Amino acid sequence: EFRRVLFRSVDVVVAGHDHSYERFKPIRISANSDHAVTFITTGGGGARLYPVYHMAGHAFAVSEHHFCVFTVEGGKLALQVLDPSGQEIDHLTITKTDGRLDPVYMGDARTWEFP
Repeated sequence: EFRRVLFRSVDVVVAGHDHSYERFKPIRISANSDHAVTFITTGGGGARLYPVYHMAGHAFAVSEHHFCVFTVEGGKLALQVLDPSGQEIDHLTITKTDGRLDPVYMGDARTWEFP
């Protein structure tokens, strides 16, 4: 039940531990869902990096030292991922209008069916 609540009320999940950066394509709970969650793993703060094994679900992944800057203004969340020199590695913008995610963003979403 926790997964179903998560997929109805959360737009982004940020996790650490793996010493790399991975942003996954948005994931829907079902094919007809109008909501999706983006999962981000960020762990490039200075320790030895782990290799990244690319997979179909990745929107972007890299084994580089980095940090993330999140900005939230109104219905817009922006993510900028920067290397230690300040060069952009990745970016993401999620826009919501009237509580609904942008259709272009949703067009990239994959479906994850729960048993």
